[in-house]
Amino acid sequence: IKKSIDTKSLEYVDQLDGLEFEEYVRKLLIKLGYTNVEKTKASGDFGIDILAEKDNVSYAIQCKLYTGKLGNDCVQEAYAGKKYYNKNLAVVITNSTFTSGAQELAKETSVVLWDRNVLDSMLKKINGTLDTETNINNHYDDIDYASVTTEEEDPLYNEVVEFAISLG
Repeated sequence: IKKSIDTKSLEYVDQLDGLEFEEYVRKLLIKLGYTNVEKTKASGDFGIDILAEKDNVSYAIQCKLYTGKLGNDCVQEAYAGKKYYNKNLAVVITNSTFTSGAQELAKETSVVLWDRNVLDSMLKKINGTLDTETNINNHYDDIDYASVTTEEEDPLYNEVVEFAISLG
């Protein structure tokens, strides 16, 4: 695995293999201010490649380096992995895009989809070239935070999470 990451181009990302992409995403998340970022074991990871936290929200992240559109399978795996690791949000990140079926299922299951455009926005944010009109948090727009749960069923928890995320 390469020691450093080129955060300037998606073309670089497209040349990586699956394990390199996972490491790339791990380093990218750290640069974006995520904490407790760790890779899961290579096999038997229940569809989750990276665990992370940001703004008191815990993430179960599946990395998919892909050339075509991603379908429902990745959404189902991420949803199950989120439950297994007891995290607040499931995310699928890819250098590609998602089918409309995957997008629909993600909306129903509150799985967050970070496609090629979101990945590009993340890179631009790191490089200081993100247009002020662009917001990489747009992946939160369609999440039903009432469905985000924790071990503790605090009635105000979801409101607090939504407020923290709105502040970035």
